[in-house]
Amino acid sequence: MKKKLSILIISILIALISIFFKIKSSFILPGIIYIFYCFKNPKRCFWIIYFIILLFPMGISGNFNILIRIFQFMILILLFSILINNNDLRKFKFNNFVNSTFILLSILYFIYFFIGLTKGYDASNDFQIYGIHVVLFYCTYKVINEKDDIYKFMNITVYAILCNCIIGIIIYLTRGLSIWGLHGDSGRFGYNAQTLFIMTLTYMFFLFYNKRYVISKSIILFSYFLSIILIILSQNRTNPVLIFINCILIILINFGDKTSLKILIRRISLFMCAAALIIYGANIISNSNSEFINRYREVSSSDKNDNLQTRILTFNYYLDLIEEKPLGNGFGIHMPFVDSQGNFQIEEGFNTDNTYINIAYKSGVISLILYIILLCSPLVKMAVNYKLSKDRIYLSTSIAYIMLLIGGSIVTSQTIHSYAVSTFIWVFISYINLYTDKKFQLYKKGNK
Repeated sequence: MKKKLSILIISILIALISIFFKIKSSFILPGIIYIFYCFKNPKRCFWIIYFIILLFPMGISGNFNILIRIFQFMILILLFSILINNNDLRKFKFNNFVNSTFILLSILYFIYFFIGLTKGYDASNDFQIYGIHVVLFYCTYKVINEKDDIYKFMNITVYAILCNCIIGIIIYLTRGLSIWGLHGDSGRFGYNAQTLFIMTLTYMFFLFYNKRYVISKSIILFSYFLSIILIILSQNRTNPVLIFINCILIILINFGDKTSLKILIRRISLFMCAAALIIYGANIISNSNSEFINRYREVSSSDKNDNLQTRILTFNYYLDLIEEKPLGNGFGIHMPFVDSQGNFQIEEGFNTDNTYINIAYKSGVISLILYIILLCSPLVKMAVNYKLSKDRIYLSTSIAYIMLLIGGSIVTSQTIHSYAVSTFIWVFISYINLYTDKKFQLYKKGNK
């Protein structure tokens, strides 16, 4: 009776929330059905939500924007289900440093949300993604169990991004269809989820290099093939460079471990092939006039790179504003940019291409410090895991994660406004921290 009453109450709440988030009434009934599933198996439901958020190439066109509302709807239902189902799930511990940091950051987020509202800013639309980050961290903490490990998490991510690639290729091949809502032809085809190639391609390279096929070899090769095609189509300059650096570092950190002569010869051969491909590729690049290659050439000339000039001028503009007002302005404040000619461009956007500037400008320097602590916490926990297990997956994942932060939070602000990238980040932070804490506790008990 208690659960039925809880489901009824949540259904009413979800109906009200759907009005707030402007979700169409046709989704209410499926939402109520989804509530029952969340109550029955919240852990499985969580991983389904994680998978489908990474699955769809949101940001590719306006016709996918409705998915954002649906995902918000699903995540909030899961949150309510977990809160009521708390008898079966672990309590949130406040004596943990990472959890305490998370709580403080969440409180500041909500304070600056109300500050934005009082100032008349569009705080509700801006704050939605930040609120989802908070919910994702909390839900992840609640559903992890002792059987979870880094391989499970990365495997789910790889399969989700593989499906994302398949959908992306289908959309590209049928881009003329009106269903996708694609307009014009800029010569580039890409979307934010592709930044996660930094994690997935690095992980699969680690598995292939060490012949640790927790994912089948055919899936690895097929995923690599599709990912490389999409990287070329996107003409993205940052991600390929970061992925290449990751792969070189993985070769170096795994080269000297104790292994058989056969595997050592294989690794030397792989390294020599990679070196030959690099030399060959460099020769092609130097003699190519393709648009993709010309974008790399622009990097060497700041005078010709309007994108770089715009970023530098915009960063300097906001750094001055943050220095003048370090306590922040509130969520919902618009963030225009300064173009390469130094002209002030007024646009009704909530983000500029740097996560840390966004956080500091909206919610203050204190929030920024807490945010950076949370972002860096998985690196500390993966170092602990490596010390306990000597498994180089933690070193390789740490390298990939650092590169992801460079591509997703310094060069862009995708760790905030990209649903795929930000979902991965916040689930990863919570997952790695709790998984490591549980493992460390078992380790201490075993050594008493």
